[in-house]
Amino acid sequence: MHRCADKLAAQMDPAPEWFTGFGVFLAQRAAPTRAVSMLHQLADLLAHTSHAPTVVLQAARRPAPAIGSLARALEAYFVASRLALPLDTSERGAALRRARRVTEVPAPFRALVAEFDTHQLESRVRARRAGTKPRSDGTLEINLTAVRDLSRFLAAHRPDVTAWTLVGVADIEAFLATLDNTGYRARQLHGLQVFFRFARRGRHILVDPTRELKGNSNIPFHGEALDPTQQRGLFRRWTAGTAELHPHEPAVGLLGLLHGASVNELR
Repeated sequence: MHRCADKLAAQMDPAPEWFTGFGVFLAQRAAPTRAVSMLHQLADLLAHTSHAPTVVLQAARRPAPAIGSLARALEAYFVASRLALPLDTSERGAALRRARRVTEVPAPFRALVAEFDTHQLESRVRARRAGTKPRSDGTLEINLTAVRDLSRFLAAHRPDVTAWTLVGVADIEAFLATLDNTGYRARQLHGLQVFFRFARRGRHILVDPTRELKGNSNIPFHGEALDPTQQRGLFRRWTAGTAELHPHEPAVGLLGLLHGASVNELR
């Protein structure tokens, strides 16, 4: 291992001052074959870039959230030796995930979603300057995911809706009805409300279709249901002349009606 580091250093003209120290660092932390492989990768890298630790660290990292074993080892060595600051891998990974979600939005809807992504980042910067609580990377990604999923639903099931200005309340409700998990449905609706508030304030749309929606109360029932005449007949059966019925039937039936009705219908 040490002979490999010395041999590679001798081939460089000149070798970085930190190269031998990095070889010792690797020898203490990696298997010999792995350490030799990383030293050869580093030597190839140094042949085409500056030897400054910060430049080398940026050049060694991969263009993805997983920065690679060589970049991780270099980062650990440079930080321990006080030659460079740590890489901001978490923020870069979040940026890549947001960019991926934007590109996954169908083309007719993508431009406004890209503006929304920029708006969220600018709002977070303002929140940090003001000392208020900024939204986390996870929150920004969740909001983008909700908008992406809605746009995909519209492209697949609402061919007449080709722009955000054409999205109506019924389209939002139909999309939310496809989500079985109540908590996830509420979270998706919240993300959509953030997006449509941004679009309304920026005058990209005239009306916010999510303004009156609630996560758990405005989603209509999409299974088989009796027609209104039959429902009224059952309501009269369970509220008048119940002496001939089993005592459980009126209670269960009325509770079923209440459970199936939305807040607006109950009002």
